[in-house]
Amino acid sequence: GGALGRRTRTTSLVAPAPVREPDWTAVLAKIAAAATVALLAVGGLVTSKGAGLAVVDWPNSYGYNLFLYPLSRMVGGVFYEHAHRLFGSFVGLCTASLFVRLLVAEPRKWVRAAGAIALALVVFQGILGGLRVTGRFTTSTSPDVVQPNDTLAMVHGVVGQIFFATMVALAALTSRTWKDARPDRAGGTDGSSDRMLTLVFLLALFLQLLLGVSVRHAGRGLMLHVAFSAVVVLLAVLVGVRLFVHVPRVPAMRPAALAILVLVGAQFALGIAAFIALGAGQLLQAQSGTMLAAPSGFAASLPPPAPPGFGADLFPTLHQTNGALLLGAAVIALLWVRRLLPVRSSS
Repeated sequence: GGALGRRTRTTSLVAPAPVREPDWTAVLAKIAAAATVALLAVGGLVTSKGAGLAVVDWPNSYGYNLFLYPLSRMVGGVFYEHAHRLFGSFVGLCTASLFVRLLVAEPRKWVRAAGAIALALVVFQGILGGLRVTGRFTTSTSPDVVQPNDTLAMVHGVVGQIFFATMVALAALTSRTWKDARPDRAGGTDGSSDRMLTLVFLLALFLQLLLGVSVRHAGRGLMLHVAFSAVVVLLAVLVGVRLFVHVPRVPAMRPAALAILVLVGAQFALGIAAFIALGAGQLLQAQSGTMLAAPSGFAASLPPPAPPGFGADLFPTLHQTNGALLLGAAVIALLWVRRLLPVRSSS
């Protein structure tokens, strides 16, 4: 790209505007966060396809080194699961590179500590993913040795979302906008209520995430997940509108507010689409006798599931991925509120 730019460069009588050197730490953090979004989407597709156990060993793939597995053998569920492992390795490499960059170029000790936490989380997440398949540390492919663990699959899903939230936080903390921002002390705004509201919203999202993981991996808690979504939507609207109140004085909050409002609307729509595509009636009937079970007559009146394929795989995966983006937006909102809206002293 640089060589092509030099070749096509033209002379001009007007002096070029000074170009500010990019903050490469922030660039790398954003790349790592974007790669994590892709990994979450691929992982969600693996779950939707039911391909989590398509490769029976770990860290090898049917005895092959992970990075030397023949492309000709990547067919069916193996394609999705092995691709998921490759994406995970890429995200691990991005995280390790970011951590090294932070050690070299980041003066704030607590940000370097956050980078170390992110590195520990991605290593832990990789081990969880492997043990979910084998149940123990072994390279054997024998069914008598490996013991797939569904509980670890749920933990793997939760830790993945926590890791993504950490990467989003690092992308925000290393950005030039964050470093240049100054608290809104002149306006005299007391940010305590905003801090509490955004924290409650983030905790509600995390609880909804736990319920979603239970539905995806264990088939339990669907109605509670659906009912609690109303709470999440209400809190999202409150936080989004509340942040807009401060926009005239604190413009940096506008992207976070817009993201929350747009993403929560998309999440609600995708949830309905996934609910219908997977067979709303059968899903509700499967929850009979559980907490907040729907009336049997209502469940029977809903349409049957769509044929396996496009919709049944796409909408649940998009719902999960968009939920992760909403969680990331909530993390950014909380960070910006704590950064820009100080708590006014009672004295």
